Amino acid sequence: MIHVLAAGALLLLAPAAHALHLDRTLALAAPPARAWAVLTDYAGMPAFIRSMVSSTELERSGGKALVAQVAEGRLLFFSRRLTVVLRVREDRERTIAFEDVSHASFVSYRGSWTVSPAGAGAVLRYVLDAEPSFWLPGFLLDAFVRHAVDDLLDEVRVEILRRAAT
Repeated sequence: MIHVLAAGALLLLAPAAHALHLDRTLALAAPPARAWAVLTDYAGMPAFIRSMVSSTELERSGGKALVAQVAEGRLLFFSRRLTVVLRVREDRERTIAFEDVSHASFVSYRGSWTVSPAGAGAVLRYVLDAEPSFWLPGFLLDAFVRHAVDDLLDEVRVEILRRAAT
């Protein structure tokens, strides 16, 4: 946004960051325990999530963890390295809630995974509320994040099914 001030001076204001809300559900022909094992394999995530550069479990105690992650997001000609330190709360084989405490790449970043039994399989629900600290045009930011989340869900699904088959 550009404002013209007295004497022709310009005041440039950066557009506000864009907050996003995503809510996705995924049905799986795999038991909830397999889904839970994949979702809580924080250190192993770079092996099955292409965008994950690193994922390090800094602390773990009871149903809590602190996990540092670096991911490389890509969309068309745009790429961005994203860093989070997630404070994680686990409700055994039911819900994983996470929130970024570093604020390195996001003003706010919080969400959850919910694992529910469904017949012989499971249903995963992924919810994310994020406000990046970087600016992109709204349409590009939406596409960037939705593309990243769709890839994440697909890669998690493939890994759950792979582990369920062994």
